[in-house]
Amino acid sequence: MPPLQKDGVMKRKSVLIIGAGIAGLSAGIYAQMNGYSSHILEMHTMAGGLCTAWKRKGYTIDGCTHWLTGSNPRDPMYTWWQEIGLVQGRTFIDFDTFAVIEDEGGRAFHMYTDVERLERHMLDLFPQDTQAVKEFIQGVRLALEMPTPDSRKKGVSALLDGIRSGFWMLTHLGGL
Repeated sequence: MPPLQKDGVMKRKSVLIIGAGIAGLSAGIYAQMNGYSSHILEMHTMAGGLCTAWKRKGYTIDGCTHWLTGSNPRDPMYTWWQEIGLVQGRTFIDFDTFAVIEDEGGRAFHMYTDVERLERHMLDLFPQDTQAVKEFIQGVRLALEMPTPDSRKKGVSALLDGIRSGFWMLTHLGGL
């Protein structure tokens, strides 16, 4: 992007980004990669959004994402993470539990990454909600089948990939 000239002074176009989570930080990186000056405003004292943790009254509140979409090198999204410098020198670990939520009585609900295990666990905990659990699990399975456009494709190939993904969504998600 060529700089702008105003009153004989060369200036770059700039972008103002609200929020310094992974999306805001990525937007700033891509803005600068494309010749813009970027300014990011964050209301908290540190950047990172959901990729941060903090301590309160002796507890660590872990707001971090424990599963990163596209962390498999064969996944098309992996190239995006490479572009912003996220994957270099890092090892990704696939956990069997995405999150654990406890009620006031200490009963734990585990968000298992294995769909069959998650379904069994939910049915054990919430037998009165069998129909809702089955519908939720059906939605999870459907989401796992959803094709992701490949960002490495260009031109007509990228267009066709996007159309294929859009058509899949129209035909599969219309009934949810």
